[in-house]
Amino acid sequence: MSSTIDKIYISNERDEPGRNSDEQEVTDVIVTLKNGEKYHASFLPFDSLAELRRRNLKSGEFLNGTYF
Repeated sequence: MSSTIDKIYISNERDEPGRNSDEQEVTDVIVTLKNGEKYHASFLPFDSLAELRRRNLKSGEFLNGTYF
């Protein structure tokens, strides 16, 4: 059961004026296969993940920062 890739979308693969390419931010990737199946993944730097966990620990969300 194999299919070939039709499209790949990368959210941070754009040239925006004033945007520092070294900035750490979340990047979403969507892969669309020719058979119509779609796969999605989000990537973020460890520093951003640690900050999310700290905020969730304070707020109590996501089991007090236990996950994401």
